[in-house]
Amino acid sequence: MKRLSIFLFSLLAVAAATFAQDKTELLKQKNLFKDYAKFDNPAVFANLQNNANLIADYESRLSDFKDTELFPIAMAYMATRNVDKAMSLLQKHIKAVPQNAAAIRSLATMNLIKNDKAAAEDLYKKASDMGDKTALKSLASLYIMERTPKKVEAYIDALKALAKDDLEAANIILMYSSVK
Repeated sequence: MKRLSIFLFSLLAVAAATFAQDKTELLKQKNLFKDYAKFDNPAVFANLQNNANLIADYESRLSDFKDTELFPIAMAYMATRNVDKAMSLLQKHIKAVPQNAAAIRSLATMNLIKNDKAAAEDLYKKASDMGDKTALKSLASLYIMERTPKKVEAYIDALKALAKDDLEAANIILMYSSVK
């Protein structure tokens, strides 16, 4: 029994260490850049030094990076507040990987930052139509911010379904209820 307890404790310790691995280390693994889903997490870009190192590496070896690998680099530029460069890289990436809803959503957010609300709305819709739940929430939030709650009505059922497990979606529904 004692051996089993020690084994289980060791197994849990290894699992905890594995899951707690620093997500920012992904930026050092160019071989993973084509797996863009791994980079759809803000925690990956939390270490500004890792972002700066990736950008420096990219800028010193531009031809070594394919357009399909540009999503993490674009997000690193975004994390360092270089929105124009991030947008440029995202546009190239989206042409190469049009099914990357996270990239489309990220480009929408950057358009919103640049105050191009019409482009942001179109891109959020596109990503939402692809099944991106974060884009759906961003689109509804945009409509609420713009004081156009009628536009939220088309998405309210989807938001309610999300709200069962998603506090952010529940909050959006509450905001919608207070402004409609």
